[in-house]
Amino acid sequence: MSSVGNLAAWLLEGALANGAGPRCALREGDRAWTFDELATTVAKLSAALRGMRLGRGERVLILMRDTLEASAAILGVIHAGAVAVPVSELSTPDDLREYVLHAGAVIAIVDGAHEQVVDAVRAATPDLREVICVGAKLAGSQDFRAVVGAATPQPPIAMGPSDVSLLIYSAGSGPGELRAVPHSQRTISAVHDSYARGLLQLTAEDRMLSVARLSTAYGLGAGLML
Repeated sequence: MSSVGNLAAWLLEGALANGAGPRCALREGDRAWTFDELATTVAKLSAALRGMRLGRGERVLILMRDTLEASAAILGVIHAGAVAVPVSELSTPDDLREYVLHAGAVIAIVDGAHEQVVDAVRAATPDLREVICVGAKLAGSQDFRAVVGAATPQPPIAMGPSDVSLLIYSAGSGPGELRAVPHSQRTISAVHDSYARGLLQLTAEDRMLSVARLSTAYGLGAGLML
């Protein structure tokens, strides 16, 4: 883990310490970010979220297509000491209202394709105090790139190995019986060691193509955490 026990910092600092800064970290179609670009975006988004009074352990709902910004959003929330809650991009307004209320989300990070879905449930989710959107068009949303661009990077929030970093909704969840599975830094680092390194024997030379979504446990591992 990083010196402060933060999962996002551990993932990024480990790569940077091994000289990966200028190398490609993530690719989305024709777009790509280096580890340096990803780390900077994560640290700036983390600072911006703290500026919005996001507290340690609070939940942030993430409703986005699998983009570079979605990856930065997940890591940025964890970097800020909060809990990232990625949900399916196929969520209807009714689904979303249940997710927000069940998770107790106070901020939502979305992209343009889902801005109106979140806006439709805001009256029924009074604790959802901020919406950040990539390409924001509605008056009630803050623009992702503007928020990140105006922020000054800050160090990660200290966390313990058992502190929850992620809530992933079970595929067996349904209306009225949602089941969110908590993931801590300890569990993610254990999977990193036992599965990514031990079984798959991944190295810095390998590339992973993930078709599973970041809102699923397998997709989150294959597409980002490993």
